[in-house]
Amino acid sequence: MIYRIAFWIGPELAGTDSACADLHTALHVAGQFIDGVHEPQPAVPRIARFVEGVLEEFPEDGLDPRSPWKYGDVSESALGTTFVPVLYGPLRPVIGWLARRAHEHGLRVFDLAAHRLLLPQDIIEENGSVLIGGPLGGNGGSPEGVACQGPEIARERLGLPDPAVLDDELADLADPDARAS
Repeated sequence: MIYRIAFWIGPELAGTDSACADLHTALHVAGQFIDGVHEPQPAVPRIARFVEGVLEEFPEDGLDPRSPWKYGDVSESALGTTFVPVLYGPLRPVIGWLARRAHEHGLRVFDLAAHRLLLPQDIIEENGSVLIGGPLGGNGGSPEGVACQGPEIARERLGLPDPAVLDDELADLADPDARAS
């Protein structure tokens, strides 16, 4: 099982949908999308410092027993004002530690699988450990039953085309006979 979490520099947000839109805007601008129009940007200093501290606690080396990472190229997940690593999990102590450290750095934290902001009040100290409370996603994909317009709002803000329209146009290019009929 994998767990996708996102950290970014952004304003304090009122709710999940506005946070999702802000996050997706930052992801596009940072070049986080493989097929996106924006080139990958180097991590800004605050993100780079955050990632450096994270990797001191949780090394990239998959052979290290402290490593919670699904993939070994964790530092490459830091682009522009964003950091989007993939963990095994969800591991509540790791997520709690990451969320606490992110908030200390003034970053926003979003559980991409559960589609929710992870706020400072979600961080729980229990028996000397830091945990994250509330529901967590964990299937690695989009949460089921969530009707969020965040990604669409981000594309509109940036003047990017709707991926469904692009898919249709690419299908037409791949099958010229489809256009003729």
